[in-house]
Amino acid sequence: MSGSLPPAALQALQQGRMIEAIKIVRTEHNLGLKQAKEQVEQYMRQNPQKHCVVAMLDIDDFKLVNDVYGHAAGDGALQKLAESMKQYFSKDVILGRNGGDEFSIFMPDCTVEEVKPFLKKFTGETRKFYCKGEEHTFTISLGFAEYPVLADDRSQLMRCADMALYEVKMRGKNGCMA
Repeated sequence: MSGSLPPAALQALQQGRMIEAIKIVRTEHNLGLKQAKEQVEQYMRQNPQKHCVVAMLDIDDFKLVNDVYGHAAGDGALQKLAESMKQYFSKDVILGRNGGDEFSIFMPDCTVEEVKPFLKKFTGETRKFYCKGEEHTFTISLGFAEYPVLADDRSQLMRCADMALYEVKMRGKNGCMA
């Protein structure tokens, strides 16, 4: 059974935090996003010469959202982000949750130059969550990378996208870059 649990839930269980593990599983299920690792690897194996882009994103200052407004508000922000991803991206794009507030987007048959304006627009959208009837906004940071230009496999592609995400965070957050 533990192989089917989200990593964060498994860690919470191992540390004896049952209620937190249940909340994580419930949130994972409610977001309607999946771990996309196998699908991305299969695409790359079957299409070694085709270009694709992976983006990694997260909510800026998510820990602060949880600490200040509570975990229910943090879950609301995660839900809003997941909903906006599902609405914004086409059906051929694979959306996934890596854990916590980190998500991934796999875009087949495209290049960085083709998706850059699209991703910048998505990153710049206003996102809101509610706490005790009050509206609050949050921002995201997004990094992306292209296969086979920057990487030879999925793992390396994810690392490149993650490094781009880290660079956005170092430059002040609320941005997007390859």
